[in-house]
Amino acid sequence: PLLRDALDRVQEGAEALANSRSTLPFDPTTVAALLFANLPHQLLGMLSPTMVLELNVARLEGLLDGGTAEKRFHSFVERLSQRDVALAILQEYPVLARQVVIQVDHWVNFSLEFLRHLAEDWEVVRTAFTRGDDPGALVEVCGDAGDSHRSGRSVLIAKFSSGLHMVYKPRTLSVDVHFQELLAWLNERGDHPPFRTLKVLDRGDHGWMEFVAAHACRSEEEVRRFYERQGAYLALLYALEATDFHCENLIAAGEHPVLLDLEALFHPRVGGMDLQQAEHVAGNTMNYSVLRVGLLPNRCWSNGESAGIDLSGLGSLRGQLTPQPFPRWEGTGTDEMRLMRKRVEMPGGHNRPTLNGAEVNVLDYTNAILAGFTSAYKSLLEHRDNLLSDQGPLVRFAEHEVRAIMRPTQTYGVLLRESFHPDVLRDALERDQLFDRLWATVEYCPYLAKVIPAEHQDLQNGDIPIFTSRPNSRDLWTSSRQRIADFFDEPGIVRVRRRIQELGDHDCTQQLWFIRASLATLSK
Repeated sequence: PLLRDALDRVQEGAEALANSRSTLPFDPTTVAALLFANLPHQLLGMLSPTMVLELNVARLEGLLDGGTAEKRFHSFVERLSQRDVALAILQEYPVLARQVVIQVDHWVNFSLEFLRHLAEDWEVVRTAFTRGDDPGALVEVCGDAGDSHRSGRSVLIAKFSSGLHMVYKPRTLSVDVHFQELLAWLNERGDHPPFRTLKVLDRGDHGWMEFVAAHACRSEEEVRRFYERQGAYLALLYALEATDFHCENLIAAGEHPVLLDLEALFHPRVGGMDLQQAEHVAGNTMNYSVLRVGLLPNRCWSNGESAGIDLSGLGSLRGQLTPQPFPRWEGTGTDEMRLMRKRVEMPGGHNRPTLNGAEVNVLDYTNAILAGFTSAYKSLLEHRDNLLSDQGPLVRFAEHEVRAIMRPTQTYGVLLRESFHPDVLRDALERDQLFDRLWATVEYCPYLAKVIPAEHQDLQNGDIPIFTSRPNSRDLWTSSRQRIADFFDEPGIVRVRRRIQELGDHDCTQQLWFIRASLATLSK
């Protein structure tokens, strides 16, 4: 009943848009079903732990019909369609019931928001991405392209009948626009292989981007240019105090590495680190180096049972095992279905180039990475005055929203996943206490105490917590736009200006050493 009601609400909203506009880029009679394709997977992740527990209870109590495990599973599913059985489960797990309603409402509201933006932006979108040609009607919407923030909003990939793909982002893309301008600025001045620039349309609180698909290199020379560009990106991102450029934020599109998420530029710092304190020199020197960007190989989450994993833009490979046991279902489709935890293979991304269908060895292109880094670094140094001037490209970023990463997304993801264990779904206090594990790190990072209420609120809302700032500000904003004043040590743009002023031969030599040392960790 919840889903039928949700589909009706989206259908009614689509028809209302049709009545208010002469042309629409979607069929209002079928678009609700297109958008609905993204919802069942989200709901199953929430419902499955509790349903599997109830499945086993029903089996032990002899409530299931059928002579095989598969038939008894089917019998359980049929029981769920009985009103008294369904209500009994929802009454036992009221927290789960509320979370399902929240998730469904999020889907309805975000679906209608997307359709409204698509309809309102359609003419300008056609002009920007197809030069006015007709892309056809919307035929598919993929909603698993990013984490959920701000009441279920996430990145969507829209496909049209002409074959055109576009990326919809439910946030301002002003920083993305200015980054493309900065790439063009550097292309005009540098002698590295030019960066590929993307079409970006910023619409204030949302925007549209050119879709980039991964594809292979056609020659050894293309692979070399790919890695030269990676080195050049590394120099630019280092200068911009960027971070979080892991494997999922990078696409290898032939000889062009393309950065997908530019939220974490001008990343502010907090905690008062001092490079002059002897006991912190090593760690802080690394944290202020090219290693912070996230492109270079870096093994993390190592323990006694695992050597850890590399999620970097340059180093991550498919087939790595998760460092901790991961929950997996066994016996699916039977009445003995159960949750097991084991290390599993990670699927990998599209961050590394391929040649003739085969992976290439990054170490074979170390010199290309170093050459690209040196070339872009020298260009930034040579044109430093222009870059830092009041008319330079950096000024354009100053007042626009950037992301401030408080904790690894994996931390939030694990907490959110575990918060759907049936043991914490009977009483909301139990789920609150699970989220209170966020306090465990406050002893070492006391500034986190200020953000925990907002983290709680986002997690209770089914979202990955998100925080933002402005390059010209020390303030932090929560997902609900609440301001935490003077949170950071200094504005991000001040740190970037200082970093660019500090560029020089000594620093370049030190960063090249870090690059070589990091790449050396890939040697077997």
